[in-house]
Amino acid sequence: MDSPVRSRSELNCRSAGTSLSCRPTLSISIRFAPGGESAAPAPAGSGDADLGDFADLAAEIQQRTAIRLREALADRLARLTLAGQLRRSDPDVAAEQYLALLTGPLETRSRPGTRKISAAELRAIAEAATDTFLRAYAPE
Repeated sequence: MDSPVRSRSELNCRSAGTSLSCRPTLSISIRFAPGGESAAPAPAGSGDADLGDFADLAAEIQQRTAIRLREALADRLARLTLAGQLRRSDPDVAAEQYLALLTGPLETRSRPGTRKISAAELRAIAEAATDTFLRAYAPE
């Protein structure tokens, strides 16, 4: 059976001296077919759905989005480490920490998707996250 979740994620990073610039792009589509094989099961109870009611779907979305993005970033950070542009460290941990520096402020400021964040604010968040990351991972 085809998965009801389709996603595509890319991470484009560039480094110049001690500056690291990454731009993630992500697209997700979820296909719901009422009564069909790919339809999500109707949750029991009041008709309201909790994430726990769709644990398989949530795991699939996590795998196709956050995990793929972290893996792509870890690969890029490993390459930058080998090139001597970052200090030696576990690239998976470094990727997880960099993404946390980027996404933490976004979640707080957007009030989980209810407030639009301006391009200037996004740029400031990305610059602050990159500055913090490079202070921790710049070559010694």
